Amino acid sequence: MRKKFVYIYSTNELWYYKRRNLTTGVVNRNSLILTFSAMHRLSELSRYDPNRLDAHIASQHGWLLSEFINKSLYQFIDMISSEISGDDFRATGFRN
Repeated sequence: MRKKFVYIYSTNELWYYKRRNLTTGVVNRNSLILTFSAMHRLSELSRYDPNRLDAHIASQHGWLLSEFINKSLYQFIDMISSEISGDDFRATGFRN
C-alpha cells in the first residue's frame, strides 16, 4: 500500500492516494520522476523560451505553476531522502 500513498510537503502530515487507473489520463510513473521531469521542462523553458514561460505564469492558472515552482524542490528533496534512507523526512515548518 505504501507505493500508492504519496507524501505532500506541508507543515501537517498530509498524504494523497495516487490512482493507478490509466483510462483516466493518470501517468503511471513515480512522483519523483514526474517532479524531476516537470522541473527539467521548466528549466528548458526558462533558458530557451522565457517569453513562453512568462505567458504561462501570467495566465489565469499561473498561481498553480508558481506554487509548484516554490514547493517542488523541498518536496523532491524530502521524497528522495525518504527513498534513499527508508525513513520519513517531513518538513517541521514551511521553509522560506
